[in-house]
Amino acid sequence: MSDLVDPERLDVLLRRIRREVERGPLPSAQVAVARAGRLVAFETYGDAGPDTRYVLQSVGRSIVAGVVWKLIGDGLLDVGEQVAAIIPEFAPNGKEEVTVEQVLTHTAGFPFAPLGFPKMLDREQRLAAFGRWRLDYPPGTRFQFHLTSAAWLIAEIVERRTGLAFADYLREWLVRPLGLESIELGVPVDRQPGTVAPMTATDRTSDEQEPDPWGPWYLSDPKVLAAGEPSHALVATAADVVLYFQALEHSGLWKPDAWRGALGSGSRTTRTETRSTAAATNGAPAWACS
Repeated sequence: MSDLVDPERLDVLLRRIRREVERGPLPSAQVAVARAGRLVAFETYGDAGPDTRYVLQSVGRSIVAGVVWKLIGDGLLDVGEQVAAIIPEFAPNGKEEVTVEQVLTHTAGFPFAPLGFPKMLDREQRLAAFGRWRLDYPPGTRFQFHLTSAAWLIAEIVERRTGLAFADYLREWLVRPLGLESIELGVPVDRQPGTVAPMTATDRTSDEQEPDPWGPWYLSDPKVLAAGEPSHALVATAADVVLYFQALEHSGLWKPDAWRGALGSGSRTTRTETRSTAAATNGAPAWACS
């Protein structure tokens, strides 16, 4: 694999990650590197195995985006469409003009729109919540991270346009065709032990501390993880994460104009040879493409 990556630099990366497990606070870590559609390195350290999956948190947003790019490429979605034209229940409280593009780019105007557990479990309650949401500012006037609200809308848009729940569409149209079987949304509670690395907070001062409902540790509750909130609750191995990024360019599953146009012509991921790296721990995963 020395023709794909610098072996010395790769060794530095792997030794540094291993050190965080052997001498640091991490119970386990998993790292993968891929280039030109091929897996270059895949290592697991600590209390985990190569089949162990990690909670992707915001890394999963890139996979959600892949679903959207697939719909765009297949002619099932246009980013200029108004969300309310697809989901009429979303329209109340002045949200009629919000576009799909604004939802995708975090400029839709409702960054902290609430939809918590257990209401998120029920589609009718999700739709009712969409209607209650109010704008904090006019759509398209400000960029502000939409923590969970955007992904829930995207999931409903996918269901309206395909007839499949988001998790089912992801599995049937992306995961299985690509052979990336570890990627899953909404892992049932009874299948989590032994297959998904439990989240471990290394900065807690006591076991009595309650997770911040707006922070990452709420996913440490198996029931919340099973609820399948799209932007944070995806799980996968590091190997399948990097191979997913490689697949964007090398698999032919996506029409190149769909995802490259969405990323913009200046994106570094549009180069002919993309290198992707994923490191997953029991805390926060990370990835990079270059």
